[in-house]
Amino acid sequence: PPKRKAEALAPRDGTAPDVELSPVGTGATAPSEEEQREAWASLAARLRATRGGEMHPDVGVGWGGAVGRGLVALGPIPSGAVIFRIPPSCMLSARDALRSDVGRLVVDAAERARPPCALPVGDVALAAHVAVHAATRPESPFAPYHRLLDAETFDDSPAWWPPERLDALLSGTHVHPRAVKLRADARDAFERLAKDAMAREGLVDPRDAWGRFRRALAAVHSR
Repeated sequence: PPKRKAEALAPRDGTAPDVELSPVGTGATAPSEEEQREAWASLAARLRATRGGEMHPDVGVGWGGAVGRGLVALGPIPSGAVIFRIPPSCMLSARDALRSDVGRLVVDAAERARPPCALPVGDVALAAHVAVHAATRPESPFAPYHRLLDAETFDDSPAWWPPERLDALLSGTHVHPRAVKLRADARDAFERLAKDAMAREGLVDPRDAWGRFRRALAAVHSR
């Protein structure tokens, strides 16, 4: 079914909504459909130009009304044809993130953390790496991918819903405590492993950094 975007809920005391009560939603500057097409074209061109990369000429990006962006066949594609072949140089992986500047800082923090954080260090490092590069590295070859991520809501997982929505829809189910734990684990990993590392790499506003980290972690978990 098509995604339904969660609605932001204001606190009952009338104050401005806290970042904790907001859904993940789209990025702060969600790209237009045309910008998404341009980002897709840039990624496709890079893949085709990279040694070992391959993309079928009859595969493209399209929009299907309420279901949003997706891959479409532009012509006949025979059975057994290669649709994509993506070499390591065109991938964002936990292994690469752990070797990055922000990743090494996350690893150092994880080695000192007592008790250990519940989330895998690779997931935390990759989320921090994506968040930092999306915000501070417009020249990155992955910048078009980051732009496409800005168009995603990442609200499929109940862990990222506003607490009131989570309680209203899933209270009493086995999913509810799992979602609450994942959200708490994500916040703990951000506070103890990622926040200072991201600040040293340019994301100094903790509210902005948490929102970007949460979106990046949701992206990591969705792939």
